[in-house]
Amino acid sequence: MSLIDFCIIVLYFFIVIGLGFWYQKRASKDLGAYFLAGKSIHWLVLAMSGAVSNFDITGTMWIISILYVLGMKSMWHHWMWGFLMGAFFLGYMGKWVRRSNVMTAAEWMRTRFGSGAAGNLARTTYALMAVLTLASFVGYDFRGIGKFASVYVPLEALAQHTSIGWLQSVLTTHEADVLAAAIIGITTLYVILGGLYSVVVTDVVQTVILTVASVFIAYIAWSKLTPDLLASLPADWTSLRAPWRIEEFAGTENAGFQLFGALVIVWVVKGLLLNAGGRRPRPPKQSCCNRGGSCRS
Repeated sequence: MSLIDFCIIVLYFFIVIGLGFWYQKRASKDLGAYFLAGKSIHWLVLAMSGAVSNFDITGTMWIISILYVLGMKSMWHHWMWGFLMGAFFLGYMGKWVRRSNVMTAAEWMRTRFGSGAAGNLARTTYALMAVLTLASFVGYDFRGIGKFASVYVPLEALAQHTSIGWLQSVLTTHEADVLAAAIIGITTLYVILGGLYSVVVTDVVQTVILTVASVFIAYIAWSKLTPDLLASLPADWTSLRAPWRIEEFAGTENAGFQLFGALVIVWVVKGLLLNAGGRRPRPPKQSCCNRGGSCRS
């Protein structure tokens, strides 16, 4: 990357950390202000925040990889995430969550299942699941962020400018880990400072950046697309048809996708069950929408 690229990255981190300090006083009023932003954020801003929160670099790399391997039939994979959930939220979940008046995921489980033995079991089960899944997601993001950032930020070149032996060793041997720890550390800093205020405002900034970047990338891809490139694709690359078996994957590193039809069934069923169960068991950003908004109780 050039100097201007590094300046843009530093400027971005400076802005998001500054936002954390800016909202620190407002978020420190009470727990409701810290975790729910005082239920004062406009619903449109929350919608932007909720949308961009589902983007991550590790998932993006995975989606591009599976698209490269499977072609357009890889779109079946997205069923497992419950992409129809937005319709369920729009239909009834917004008012339900808003009227629950909960702050934590444990409280949400008690609202759904009661405070008896069944409710306490659901609450305990979720607590255990939350610890395991969050630890897994942190590791998942840590690896992806490190792999992506190490391509663009040459820590090995920077290590040559220091005479400290152990520092040179860390920067060259654990380049990806150092970058991932630095990025996650900065993110943790502004979240701790400003609570949900920092999260939502930063997500809005990221929404603008992602939208503009997506338009540019789409234009570049379109401008370089030629009939010859399209003709070089495999015959069924653009097909959405889901074959039961992909024979050419047998015995390869992609053998896990050989029984593609079975995977599609699992993905679709999992997504439908996720939709039918409502939102994931944690209080959503939608629960703190503007009191004057459309989801008020």
